[in-house]
Amino acid sequence: MSGRREIVKFWEGEYPELAANEYFCLRAAERCGLELPRFRLSDDGRALVVDRFDLRADGHYQGFEDFCVLNARSTADKYRGSYETAILKRFRDFASADTVADGSERLFMLIALNCMVRNGDAHLKNFGMLYDDIDGPVRLAPVYDIVTTTAYLPADAMALTLNGSTRWPARSQLQAFGETRQIGTPAAIRAILERVETAIAETIPEIETYGGDHPSFAQIGARMIAAWHEGLAKH
Repeated sequence: MSGRREIVKFWEGEYPELAANEYFCLRAAERCGLELPRFRLSDDGRALVVDRFDLRADGHYQGFEDFCVLNARSTADKYRGSYETAILKRFRDFASADTVADGSERLFMLIALNCMVRNGDAHLKNFGMLYDDIDGPVRLAPVYDIVTTTAYLPADAMALTLNGSTRWPARSQLQAFGETRQIGTPAAIRAILERVETAIAETIPEIETYGGDHPSFAQIGARMIAAWHEGLAKH
């Protein structure tokens, strides 16, 4: 069985410039060194085109489960749970032994990135795992669906809790999260957070340039930059 190799995501009036918003968030993720499918923004900025990461070269699909499924929850409960348990612990419960360490580090980096770019929609369905067959190795899926939600909803908070709260965490809280969940040594965790901060800072000029060339994006771009600076300042 074969399928489409691309997903085309359009934005609607309620959330203007959403495709460009997601594009630049993915650019920051790419700079972090996280695994992503190939993605590109249409010339008019109205669509984000993303290669399917669950489709193999032979046209057959890999197995994919999001974290709603892994937590035995319905889609209606996608905002219920914590990053500590419903995401990181659940990943470790299902991941193959040889992917746990690297996958845990990448998950921590992704959670930190979502916090710093103010993505209040990093819920259970926006994390996933892949496998080639039922008895084969299980690993973390590539990154998808990152958006600066506070560009539209200024008071937005995290989709799941961290340390019992949905408030955006300070850098010290992310550091403590990494240490208590044994992501690595304190120095290694600091290095991960610095890598995320650098990736965000290096992506901001791209947003500024795109906003200058595309006036319709300028307002959303300015809100994104303000949100990102706020995320960096809190760290």
